[in-house]
Amino acid sequence: MCGSRPGVWCWQDGPTANGKRVLIHEERKLAAGRLGEIGWYTFRHTYRSWLDETGAPMKVQQELMRHAVIQTTMNVYGQAMSSSKREANGKVVEMVLKPMSASA
Repeated sequence: MCGSRPGVWCWQDGPTANGKRVLIHEERKLAAGRLGEIGWYTFRHTYRSWLDETGAPMKVQQELMRHAVIQTTMNVYGQAMSSSKREANGKVVEMVLKPMSASA
């Protein structure tokens, strides 16, 4: 991980195959095809959200993300998808608005 942002030179151990320095981010962009505008870290955060959306167990997500500790997977990466948040909120609203039974 170079830590630099797009458009900034990344540190390289040696010259590239053609002897020129290249922007690593540009190299990634060309290799990424249609996802070229998505940066590596954005993709990792999105990937984690997608894994969560599939219902993959947290341990599986941790291993696929190659995190040493599960807290990184849980606390740093991923966000709930809007559709999942709407669905969860809708269920809570249904519980609150549900008429109480006579025995309660």
